[in-house]
Amino acid sequence: HWRDTPAPYGPLFLLLSTAVAWITGGTIVPAVLAMRIVALVSLVLIVWSLRRLAREHGRSESRALWLGALNPLLLIHVVGGVHNDGLMIGLMLAGLVLALRGRWIAGSALVGLAMMVKSPAAVTLLFIGVLVHASATGPRWRRWAKGLLAPGLVACAVAGG
Repeated sequence: HWRDTPAPYGPLFLLLSTAVAWITGGTIVPAVLAMRIVALVSLVLIVWSLRRLAREHGRSESRALWLGALNPLLLIHVVGGVHNDGLMIGLMLAGLVLALRGRWIAGSALVGLAMMVKSPAAVTLLFIGVLVHASATGPRWRRWAKGLLAPGLVACAVAGG
């Protein structure tokens, strides 16, 4: 009966998994290797984002990398376990980097892609909303409306919801 159960993952991850299965012909070893490549790309995105976030906030890049990317939990879980959390986290962090640089629309779009991997990525929009609110001009109600609504609208437009 499990075959009729809806998948808990988002459409981007399902599309990626379907593509890997199609490319590898459903053969398990090549499919696992292909998914590990996706996990490694995700890890590269996490490392890139953490370095920039640490640098832009005057923090130790090496400490950020050890705590956030090169720790055994992440390496075993994401790369070894071929789990999709790495892709979600990489897209979330890259979205934050862009938003902190004033490119909140592109950042929100990346978070929308992360939401298409797993829905908990939506939490990131709260942080982007704070950034948007802080940089918005005009009457107070407009700043609040822009901060509360704009990042979510962009992410939902990307995610198709």
